[in-house]
Amino acid sequence: MRKDGIDAVIRYPTPIHLQPAFVDFGYQVGDLPVAEVLAAETLCLPLHPAMTDDQLHLVCDSINSFFAS
Repeated sequence: MRKDGIDAVIRYPTPIHLQPAFVDFGYQVGDLPVAEVLAAETLCLPLHPAMTDDQLHLVCDSINSFFAS
């Protein structure tokens, strides 16, 4: 997607239970495995009301191209 100029990133790679603000709860890596997998794999795609149809199609085409290969 980056080669197509699309900003697609993992924005929150550290799940909430492992954030410094929650250290007093004592959670460790592995305590909430689903949250940890989702934090590592959830991809943020561009989406906003001002997107043109062409921009939307570019994002969709890029996603389709990725999964087709």
